[in-house]
Amino acid sequence: VFPPLAGNGVVIAPDPANVLNVILGGVPAKGGYIPMPPFGAQLDDDQVAQIANYVRTSWGNQTSRLVTAGAVAAARATK
Repeated sequence: VFPPLAGNGVVIAPDPANVLNVILGGVPAKGGYIPMPPFGAQLDDDQVAQIANYVRTSWGNQTSRLVTAGAVAAARATK
């Protein structure tokens, strides 16, 4: 019902922008997957960064670039 997060190229990409956009803005139902609601209004920048880092470093995922609250603030500014 949702795309796999383990080894997902979007999740482990060097630039976390897509992951942040999904957390902040959600995604509509598409291709047989269920929708994900947006969480940008409920979570502060640090909370979003923590979720992004959890997803980017769990299920065997590895990334050398952790997300900061500043990166989340920048992502919000581009919305």
